[in-house]
Amino acid sequence: MTQLLNRTYLLILLTQIIHLGLSAQLTTTITNIKEVKGRIELGLYNDPEVFLSETEQYKVLYVPVENKLTIITIDSIPEGTYAISLMHDLNSDGKMEKNFIQYPQEPYGFSNNIKPRFSKPEFEDCKFYYNGISLRLTIELID
Repeated sequence: MTQLLNRTYLLILLTQIIHLGLSAQLTTTITNIKEVKGRIELGLYNDPEVFLSETEQYKVLYVPVENKLTIITIDSIPEGTYAISLMHDLNSDGKMEKNFIQYPQEPYGFSNNIKPRFSKPEFEDCKFYYNGISLRLTIELID
């Protein structure tokens, strides 16, 4: 009987551990989408030295825009400090369209809803802590 109880407790414990592992995710809701077209390009950074690099993100995701609210879920990332940069690539060409003074012409956003004025934001401004289990963020696009 004791052996059966030990196995039952072990099975329950393993089930809970597996469930926590499967539900670990970072969920980002993108709001203020004006046009239902193109795709959201989300860059997840974990290194302040490469923040906003177009080639050295920790993870990058491309999600088609199918509604005026887009939810992006990132699984399997370890506990740590991160920052997000994203853009609504209206024409899905993989580039941020800019005007002659290099001001963005496509909607964009950052974690912590940082709204830069005259320069790009710093990692410090956009950083957040992910506990390795679950976190929900909302980023409002700037247009």
